[in-house]
Amino acid sequence: MGVINVQFLINNFQFSTCLGLNNDATAISNATAQSFRPSLSGYYKVQVNNAGCISLFSDPYYYLVTSVINIASNTIGSYKLVPNPATERLLVQAVNANNKINIQIIAANGTMIINQEFIGNISIAMSFFTPGMYTVLLTDNKTKKQESKQIIKQ
Repeated sequence: MGVINVQFLINNFQFSTCLGLNNDATAISNATAQSFRPSLSGYYKVQVNNAGCISLFSDPYYYLVTSVINIASNTIGSYKLVPNPATERLLVQAVNANNKINIQIIAANGTMIINQEFIGNISIAMSFFTPGMYTVLLTDNKTKKQESKQIIKQ
């Protein structure tokens, strides 16, 4: 798992989350060191305080939490994604069908294509996707556990 690292010789930082590129930032409790390791994917900003001089927030940085997975299987932990590669539709099935799941599909250039919630399973139309590789990030909204998988759109 990576780390967002600020390269300044200053000892007071404040990392914050934001909902998008232009949204206000929300300070992250205890995220005041030079480095910060996010546990959730999302947009992050940093603000520097040097002897009372407070900077503007940095540009938003999208941090994607990833994991090492068994690429020989379509099942990752608590989810099954079929077919992979996909052409017309992608079916995502959650093993724990009782929890609300957030699914994000992110293109190779970092653009978020899909961001929605479901319970149980969801069928996603892939026909409008450009052929290529995408990252699927699944977050259990109750436990906050995240899993990711690479899919291919043919």
